[in-house]
Amino acid sequence: MNSSVNQVLTKFENIYKTMMKEYKWSSSQLINIFTSLIYALSNVEFDKGLMDDMHRLIKERTGIFSHYRTYDKFFISALLHTKFEDPKESFLKLVNYEEELKVGGFSRGTYTGLAAYVLLSSGKDENIQMYIKKSKIIYDMMGEKHFWLTGQDDYPLAVLLSLSDDNVDTIVNKVENLFEMLHNAGFYKTNSLQFLSHILSFGSDSNEVKIQKCQSIVNYFKNHKIKINTTHYGTVGLLALIYNNDNELLDEMIEIIDCLKQTKEFRWVGKEMLLLIASSLVTAKNIDNYKEHEDLLKANLGITIQGIIAAQTAAMIASVSAMSAATAASNS
Repeated sequence: MNSSVNQVLTKFENIYKTMMKEYKWSSSQLINIFTSLIYALSNVEFDKGLMDDMHRLIKERTGIFSHYRTYDKFFISALLHTKFEDPKESFLKLVNYEEELKVGGFSRGTYTGLAAYVLLSSGKDENIQMYIKKSKIIYDMMGEKHFWLTGQDDYPLAVLLSLSDDNVDTIVNKVENLFEMLHNAGFYKTNSLQFLSHILSFGSDSNEVKIQKCQSIVNYFKNHKIKINTTHYGTVGLLALIYNNDNELLDEMIEIIDCLKQTKEFRWVGKEMLLLIASSLVTAKNIDNYKEHEDLLKANLGITIQGIIAAQTAAMIASVSAMSAATAASNS
């Protein structure tokens, strides 16, 4: 395993153990994994004191029914702490951005908070209204093409897409072409496929090369007895952004998964989350080897990768929560 990846994996495991110890009753395993991942992918150390201070600030500055008072407070605090010098001031700005998104037509919630974080991370403060308007147009156009597939979980990537210099028609057509080509290549038409087409649109390869990379990644995991289903499409897209047909990247993922499975903390973690952890670690640590020339990733690859990981994990958490609620209802 690459030494830098091994270091970040060790950091991730140690932070996760701390999170599980300190927030055993106030958080969840998924949230602790995601929060630990955010810190592990950054150069910032986990700080329980600052985390608790952020939680107090959130309680003071938000209403009783605010989504920030739920599990969101953990990963939002981590995202802000690892990105900004003053996370408390950044949170107040984040809340203002979310309010602007709501005024712009977006519904308030976890995904709107993540969309606000993407805006905040972009540093495009002077043109915030323009990007919000552009984001909403992109989102509405997605809904027109795929009404049953488009939902709030598309908010963060709609904002990421809006940061491109391309006009909305070009952006949406690019995503739509990828969607149809992926489906024709054997990928199922689901919201996850729309998510995958959004992710791939950030790359500079031709659509044909992007599809080929996705197929190669799926086949690689199939050969290693790991079946890729629709919930893994986001992970495939994340890997395809930096995949160069050299399986060293994917071999590293298998090593990470095998390593995590040998620990008592991650022995029973689901395959979907293990794949997300491994893909996030190897993607973030291989960004420097990825050469872009003309598109959004050249300037904002770090923001894009972190935004994608955040959006993907939030979707996973929402999915698990929904399944848990359905199970509880059926057993009542």
